[in-house]
Amino acid sequence: MKGKLTGVGCGRALGARCVISELSGDKKEILFSALDAVGRGPELARFHDEHAESLYWKLSPDGNRIALVREFEGRIRLLSIGEPTVQQIDIKGGAQLRPFEWAADGKGFFASVAEQQRAWLTYIDLRGNARSLLEDKGRNELIVPSPAPDGRHIAIGASRARTNLWMLEDF
Repeated sequence: MKGKLTGVGCGRALGARCVISELSGDKKEILFSALDAVGRGPELARFHDEHAESLYWKLSPDGNRIALVREFEGRIRLLSIGEPTVQQIDIKGGAQLRPFEWAADGKGFFASVAEQQRAWLTYIDLRGNARSLLEDKGRNELIVPSPAPDGRHIAIGASRARTNLWMLEDF
């Protein structure tokens, strides 16, 4: 399958693989292939979903698992490279994820969660337990986590959208 290229990711561990993803023509399957110096390498995994084009994915730090998330959904799907099984992690408390990233140790995720007038940075372990780390009350902003490889620090980028609407008549 040579479809629409939808993403690229590299594990952070020394010697970890890099992966590219392609969307099938019917948009119901994502194909993951190795990425090497020559280009597309062998197929590593496939994931079928009726709305595959709406999934976001991240490669684990060791390069052996792919986490798939649909924005505003309360679950993470883990696809192990080389194994046909998919593990589903239902997030306790019903948090609806936005941007997410693997923790440096591969034992969980950092994710942005937002509701009306509130946003927070959350850590989610592989059993779906979620713990709020930073909350921003009064705003519904996007918090983008970026954990450092040392596992002790995390950078966050936050954005706010301020909009104004003007209506002009008879100009």
